[in-house]
Amino acid sequence: MHQKIRKEFSKTRSKFMAGLPVILFYLFLFYTVVLFFGVHYVMTVSIVTVYFKINHRKQHTVKSLAVITGTCFLMMYLAFLAMVNIPLCILLNMAVPFILVFVQASQFNQLGYFAGAMCFVFMQLRPLEVGELWMQTLVMLYSTFVFAVGYGLYNIKRKKPQNYATVKKGLLLLSAVVQGEIDGKGDEEDLQELMKVLQGLYKEAYQSGGITYMVNGAGKMKYMYALLFQRAVYFLGNPYHRRENQDQETAGFLKETAEYMKQAGECDLLSRKERWFLTVKGKKLLSFAEKREEEVYIFAQNFYLTFLLILEKMDVVEEEKPQRDWKKANMTLTFNQLKERLKPDAFEMRFALRLGLVLTLGFLYNQLVMAEHGYWLVLNSFILLRPMYEDSAYRMKTRLLGTVTGCVALHFLFIIFTGTTGHFILAGLMVVGMYTEIPGTWIHAFFVTCFALTMTTLALPQQLAMGLRLFYVAAAVVLVLMINSFCFPTSLKSQFRYNLQMIFHMHHLYLKMLMASLKKPVAYGDISEAQIHFHLVYDQIREYIPKTGEEEEQNFFRNLLELSWYMVSEVEQMLFLINNRRIHLRETTQMENYLIYTDYMLNEIQQMLQIKTDPRIKKKEPVLGEYKRTMEDIPRLSMLMERYGKRISLLYQTVLVHRRQRLSKS
Repeated sequence: MHQKIRKEFSKTRSKFMAGLPVILFYLFLFYTVVLFFGVHYVMTVSIVTVYFKINHRKQHTVKSLAVITGTCFLMMYLAFLAMVNIPLCILLNMAVPFILVFVQASQFNQLGYFAGAMCFVFMQLRPLEVGELWMQTLVMLYSTFVFAVGYGLYNIKRKKPQNYATVKKGLLLLSAVVQGEIDGKGDEEDLQELMKVLQGLYKEAYQSGGITYMVNGAGKMKYMYALLFQRAVYFLGNPYHRRENQDQETAGFLKETAEYMKQAGECDLLSRKERWFLTVKGKKLLSFAEKREEEVYIFAQNFYLTFLLILEKMDVVEEEKPQRDWKKANMTLTFNQLKERLKPDAFEMRFALRLGLVLTLGFLYNQLVMAEHGYWLVLNSFILLRPMYEDSAYRMKTRLLGTVTGCVALHFLFIIFTGTTGHFILAGLMVVGMYTEIPGTWIHAFFVTCFALTMTTLALPQQLAMGLRLFYVAAAVVLVLMINSFCFPTSLKSQFRYNLQMIFHMHHLYLKMLMASLKKPVAYGDISEAQIHFHLVYDQIREYIPKTGEEEEQNFFRNLLELSWYMVSEVEQMLFLINNRRIHLRETTQMENYLIYTDYMLNEIQQMLQIKTDPRIKKKEPVLGEYKRTMEDIPRLSMLMERYGKRISLLYQTVLVHRRQRLSKS
């Protein structure tokens, strides 16, 4: 029992220390706003604190901090306009959240909209007269100034270049797996760990991009390292290459490669001198690898070419600067993405409509009924509404429980903390709890309730304030439950089906890019974005598979996902060879036939899975010329084409068997 208490105390202490910068920021801003401007403007404090909480650990430039400040002011003025009359209330509360979700959120960054939407919502909770707008502007100006100063003070000692600890861990894992290849003891555990590393790097690369769809320098480096590890995992996890017998020269070369990877993982990648030594040694090993064409040497060539390019880029790439060379040559893919997002089954479309509907109904009630603290309905509804139904349902339970327990606790706390001074002291203590506990839990809701009621009871009788709080939390639960159930619902299960559709969409997209590259090179930005997008969808599917039910069903989806991963790795390598003109195709007809037939087979598989098919492809089998899985005189491309074709066949058989089993059961 004593050990358990110590463990809980240690856990709470860790959470408190992690949240301490945010707690100090909030308390300073809260008490100074009350002192300089009055208690009526404290709503601004919560908004700016959320921005500080989200951004204080990130690396920002003056420009990116200015964008955050500009967003705060834009949302504040739009919120003021939304309070002018009913038509503007309806228009802006539907349009602004819709745009924020489309621009700042995605299925991979589901809460990207939250800070901007919170500013827009919270600024409407206290209606302003025209004459008060200048004072609110002054409060926002002061608050964002404190935000900038607080960010600068927090980062003054911790500002440092990009941390490559994950990359170094990946290089050491890769070294261990290659050494296992030499010893004939493939380590699946290390390989799976390396897989997690590369998936994490793809995610970090995605998160570095903004609304311009351009990753920054740090994101570009992480993408390149992720690609490096992906190609390595493709070779090391591929059963085909294990059939090759290693001669003494190959075993010696692999040992040298493993030692090189270990050296790279242990060195300081930020040191120019150490990078220079790695470059010199890497070029020698690459020169040796290029003398032979066995697959193990192709793997080594891929590794050294990519790693040497990364080392070269690390000397010139600025971490925070958007990568202009990744900008799309045309906007076709972006327009296609926008079209996808505007479809009724897209994550962004469904959630944007639900969020707009909840805010519109909530603020209409607030403006039309003019009830005491009626804004609590929309405030709680906004907090309870989440992109996924399961998350919303969990928050409904915890919010109710936290509200009830908070009301009961406050009844006794007010005996100790009396008067205005006592209320402000208690509010400060509740802030500590709010930013120590994890948002969404009932304990966090408890502290939020205590803080809100501590401030509210300065103007309202205690019993009335508690009654209103309970009523509006319950009403918000009912409103969000109805919206989530009947208006464009999105659950983890429905998102899983959508992600399966997206996996096949990505397969078709890769084939389209491969077809286009036969005529002219495809923009690098298009390729990198497709690569990142596939791996993020892959990760979401992999996480959901354990929830699909029976073990047989789980195994089926794991097989489908594994085949898809290898197929994308193969088509990416084919695209690399053709797009960079590393091979010469005298005649493209055979390759075109291969791609057309593959497109058709993917559509057939989608039909069996009852997944939406690609409308470009005719339902009947296309008229083809001679179909071959190999290309004469181009062994490297031929090997990839043959393996990709085999995996398509295996995927077809796997889906067909699964379909027959399901039909026999029904």
